[in-house]
Amino acid sequence: MDPFKKLALLKAKMTSMSRAQIAEAIRNMTLGVNTTEQEPDLTTPQNQPLQGQSQNSAGGFSYTVDNITRLKRYLILGSDKAKYKSGSQAENVQNIPVVEELLKEGKGKEVIDLIVQFAREARISKEENILMVLRDCMMYQGDTMYEDRTIQRAAYDSIVKICNIPTKLFRLMELCKPCYQNNWKPSTKPVSKTQLRKKAKQAAQQQNPGPSTSTETATAQPPSAKVPVETCEIVEEGEPPKKKKKKTKKKKKPKEPKPQTTQRFKKSSSWGRARRRGVGNFYTDPSKDANRLLLLMTKYKQRHNWNHVQTLGYCHPKMMGDEEQAKNIVLQYCTRGKEKLDKYLVKKNIDGNQPMDPITSQILQHIKVLEEVKNLKPDVPADVKRLLELLHQYGIRKVPQEFDVDAAGQMVQVENTQRKKCSFQLTREHLPNGFQKLKEVWVALLQDMPMTALIRNLGKMTSLGLFDDPANREIVKKVLGDGSILNKARIHPVKILLASKMYEQGNGDQGQSHQQQQKNQTISQSTKEPLTWRPNAEISKALNDAFYLSFRQPGKNSSFRTDKKFMLNLDVSDSMDWGNCVGCDFLTPAAASFALAMITMNVEPHCSVFSFGGTLQNIDHLLKRDMTILEAIQVGRSLNFGATDCALPMVHATQNRLDVDVFIVYTDSETWIGKVHPSEALKNYRQKMNKPDAKLIVMAMKVNDFTIADPLDRGMFDVCGFDSNVPDMICEIARGNMS
Repeated sequence: MDPFKKLALLKAKMTSMSRAQIAEAIRNMTLGVNTTEQEPDLTTPQNQPLQGQSQNSAGGFSYTVDNITRLKRYLILGSDKAKYKSGSQAENVQNIPVVEELLKEGKGKEVIDLIVQFAREARISKEENILMVLRDCMMYQGDTMYEDRTIQRAAYDSIVKICNIPTKLFRLMELCKPCYQNNWKPSTKPVSKTQLRKKAKQAAQQQNPGPSTSTETATAQPPSAKVPVETCEIVEEGEPPKKKKKKTKKKKKPKEPKPQTTQRFKKSSSWGRARRRGVGNFYTDPSKDANRLLLLMTKYKQRHNWNHVQTLGYCHPKMMGDEEQAKNIVLQYCTRGKEKLDKYLVKKNIDGNQPMDPITSQILQHIKVLEEVKNLKPDVPADVKRLLELLHQYGIRKVPQEFDVDAAGQMVQVENTQRKKCSFQLTREHLPNGFQKLKEVWVALLQDMPMTALIRNLGKMTSLGLFDDPANREIVKKVLGDGSILNKARIHPVKILLASKMYEQGNGDQGQSHQQQQKNQTISQSTKEPLTWRPNAEISKALNDAFYLSFRQPGKNSSFRTDKKFMLNLDVSDSMDWGNCVGCDFLTPAAASFALAMITMNVEPHCSVFSFGGTLQNIDHLLKRDMTILEAIQVGRSLNFGATDCALPMVHATQNRLDVDVFIVYTDSETWIGKVHPSEALKNYRQKMNKPDAKLIVMAMKVNDFTIADPLDRGMFDVCGFDSNVPDMICEIARGNMS
């Protein structure tokens, strides 16, 4: 193991270790002594600390994770010390504590690289968490008002990498708005340059006091100094002496003291150069061609109180490249409408009768189609027929010919070797609302429907009877059964889980509170019937299979199967039975752990499953491989074993001499009632069973600062639950490729 990594792990313990203990640990690392081979401490109960431990919320003692691990838990699971509730619609203007600590430590680049990686790999269920971390990096100004803006510039440059659709961009702008409305309160007051100079001058005077000069001692005048001559007025007889007019000075009004404030940001438009460039990169990104830009700006016109007219009015992007003319036409159409676009084309001498480059001609044709669709009426049969023709022509992305420039400088068509589809597509958002009630329109949309839209509208299509046709069912099964499509669409397993839950219940009230459901029922009784459907068995099975495929899949000719012996231990104590997990109101941490356990059970053939709290129980007869995810979650809801003792799995395996290669504990690490710490119980198991390579994986199901894994033990690992890379990480740990 790299000595620098060992020293980094040692920092977690140094706060509570004496100098002699620190020197002993460094000596062991230098000599290559493995601390896991030392005698385990079986006498210290969990309500007393070991070296490097701190008290958890339940009163016991656990190890403390570092700030990067806390940030990962926040991004994936949804909250950090209850400062932010995942899924909440209320504005959160307070900065995230762990992000502020990392930025003060000078780890801003690591934070930005982490959120970009998580966004691209779809390792989070809700983009809100990443956007809030990005917001804090954009707003960070350090301890002084004139600190280097490297972190801010890097954060603004990463906007285009994280916000792949306008919905995320507009949400980020909405999150930034309260920071400029005098609501942002940093933890420390910023210090200006003038104050820094004064402090430095005072410190220098205290160190080197100079000779004191007194202003009270009068200096003698030199002999050549002029003496002032007294003057008097001559008054004639009989005339009264003239009185001198007193000059009345205007009293100056006392200056009102400036209100003292600790706010870091001044009230301004907040659109500086860095922000204009960062937001403008979303529109000028070279990876977005003109057709893709037209699709995004017409499909997502406005979200979260923002629209493209406002955003472009602030950032003023300047298009460049081969498609500059076509992209400028897109901006003109989406911000000013068709009439002003026609005037713009006349001004720029762009006429359909004159030759133009193929991309511009294609954009004008797509704009013409959008205008035609906008004016169609759903109650006119001829318009319905025309819409179906347009959907078959533009609703299915084709593989067009590409264009290139020949030696003479002329645009010519070439073969599309990469089979890249056209970026423009007619979608549901482009259609007038009346057409969305027609079955034949949904059949046409289904032929090439985007993945997220497909998952969200399964209930609507079922209610219209689309899946009575086997051909339509095969389309859905084929798309949901392709892991590469799920990965490209950034579909997280939690999104599949929510879609499956909503589809199985047969109505669209999932995620709403009881009061909202009653209100919706009252409105629906007076206006229209609520949307209901009867779930299709084949679609339900396809959603269940898609849950497993949405996690990271192995490469070709490879597998995550290791043939190791796993012991899966699910914490069903009281602390795991309240609150929600990853922003799902119906999903408690205990129930979510059962869904995660099903992933390992369907990969590894040798798995035994236990549930624990204050006691331990084998539940192989309750949790089976042929269950659906929703059935496994229902099993998790029915179990509750009271107090928490995370050492029970290792103690039970030692007493019953069970052959286990990998222990996986799904818990919140709030252990407190046991007679021995979990890390020491694992060390004891290794010695008693002569298995020095036995490993412990702690699957964190809540956002807190604790873990039962010893950070200095190379065989104990802390993994964040519902990370889409969980199967890959378990495989690498079991094979010994991670240490």
